[in-house]
Order: sequence, then C-alpha cells, then structure tokens
Amino acid sequence: HKTTSKMAGMSMEMETKQTVIKKTADEVTIEIANKTQGQEFKTTFTVKLNEKYDPRKAMAGDKGDTEIKDLGTGEENVAVGGKTLKARWTEYEMSSSAGGQKMNIKGKTWVSTEVPLGGVVKSESNIQGVGTTTMELKDFGKGQ
Repeated sequence: HKTTSKMAGMSMEMETKQTVIKKTADEVTIEIANKTQGQEFKTTFTVKLNEKYDPRKAMAGDKGDTEIKDLGTGEENVAVGGKTLKARWTEYEMSSSAGGQKMNIKGKTWVSTEVPLGGVVKSESNIQGVGTTTMELKDFGKGQ
C-alpha cells in the first residue's frame, strides 16, 4: 500500500507491505513493514480466523474501543497493479482513541475478495480536526 497523509499543512508518504509470518488452524500472524522518510518500522498483529475481521478496525489500531457506523455501500471496479478488481466500498463514520485522544473519522474503504490479508484496495479518510489520509494498494501476491 501507498499512504499519503496531509495533516497540519504537511504532507507525508508511506509504503506498507504486509506478510504472513505464521499461520495455525486458529490464527494468522501478519508482519507490517512501513517505510517513510528513509526509515523502516515493523510491527506484527494476529488475526483470529474464527472471528469476523474488519480491516478498518485494524487500520485504526483498535484496542476494543473503536465504534463504526456504516453509512452506505456499493460496488465499483478499481485498478491495481495493472489489474481491474471488483471491489465493494463502504462509507462510514468511526470513533476511536489514539494516545489518549478521541478521534472522529469519516471515510470510505474499498475491499476486494481477490486481495489477500483483509482485501483492502483503497481507503480514504478525513480525521476531524487533524487532516486526511489516502491509501491505495500498489500490487499484491498470494505468496507460496
């Protein structure tokens, strides 16, 4: 993914790569490598395979306090890495906490069943009083 954030009059770009590093019958562990301004940061998270997964909560770093209200859905074709994917989009309002601060976000996320690891193809969000972010999938693979 390539993410562009515009906050407080500044613009920043980040590239993110997700890789499955462990899989069991019950869960999958994913490593996220973020590259920005010449530095790389890695983190991991685990997804329980027997629970519903919402990539919007994962992107918000949900600690159990994220609330999402869906505003509308539809279907749209989205171009990714030279391919056209059928995606389902959802517009939403979300509230979450980060660093002790309550955040209100209005966004739209496109998800395709053709894309592994959550299926997020594109995401646009407006963080109230902070700024905007746009994330677009550059390419994807299914691994080994």
